[in-house]
Amino acid sequence: MHIDWEPIISAALIAFAGYAKARMDLLAHGRVANYDPNQEWRKKWKDGDPRRGEKFLGSSTVFVMFTDRWHLMQFFFLNSIFASMLFFIDLWKVIVARVLFGLVFELSYRAGGK
Repeated sequence: MHIDWEPIISAALIAFAGYAKARMDLLAHGRVANYDPNQEWRKKWKDGDPRRGEKFLGSSTVFVMFTDRWHLMQFFFLNSIFASMLFFIDLWKVIVARVLFGLVFELSYRAGGK
C-alpha cells in the first residue's frame, strides 16, 4: 500500500499554523503567564528604547522572531503556511511569495496607515 504523504504533511503544517496563530492571539491579549504584550516590543531595541537602535542587527525586521514569543509564533504561523505550499507549488515560487509577503508587510507597516 502506497501512502501519499504530501497532503498529510501539508495538512499538518496548516494545523500547526492554526496552533501558532492561536498562541499569537493569546499572547497579544495578555492571556499567557509572564508575558506582557505592552512591554515585549521593547526587546527589539537597545535598553528597550527605539531611539538607541536595534538590540542586534535585524532585531526589528528579519530576526525579530528571536526577540519575543509573539514574533516567534508569527514566524511559525507564516512559514508553516508557506511550507505547506511546497507540496503543490515550485520551491522558487514559494520563496518569491514569502519574500514578497515580507517586503509588502514591512513597507506597509512602515507607512503606518498613511
